Amino acid sequence: MADAQITLTYSRNVGVVAIATGEQYKSAEDVLSHAGFRRGEAGAYRLTHADEAAARGTLTHLAERADARGIQVTASSRRFIGDTPPWTSPCLPGQWDTQVEIYSHPVWQEDLVPYVWDCGELARVVRTDRIPTPPLSPTRSPAPPCSSSNAPPSN
Repeated sequence: MADAQITLTYSRNVGVVAIATGEQYKSAEDVLSHAGFRRGEAGAYRLTHADEAAARGTLTHLAERADARGIQVTASSRRFIGDTPPWTSPCLPGQWDTQVEIYSHPVWQEDLVPYVWDCGELARVVRTDRIPTPPLSPTRSPAPPCSSSNAPPSN
């Protein structure tokens, strides 16, 4: 995997959004800025062009600059997590808010581990896979540690 990645996604609120990740995420952020993206909320970059031709030109320029610097660019099949409706958090137990947080550097993701409620597959994914944007940010205490009473049954 490249030391820096750029993931493109779509937001119904702002259009094309780019997220820079990886150990060299600063290089990816530099490429995004030079290609014409503007840094927005929580470090997500957005394409500022309203017309399709200008947006296409900026995306082409981004691909060329990223390729020249060895930065991997991918398009996500998922919508931007920032579009999560604000009514989601009141449906969860405890106090939650729906601010976007981006974990650009892989080490930062370790901050999520204490907040994982699941002791099975979800906990494993948080520890082993890259999750650059968590869906919700807790404003409550961490989840209780996994024990045999709340761990999923083993197969």
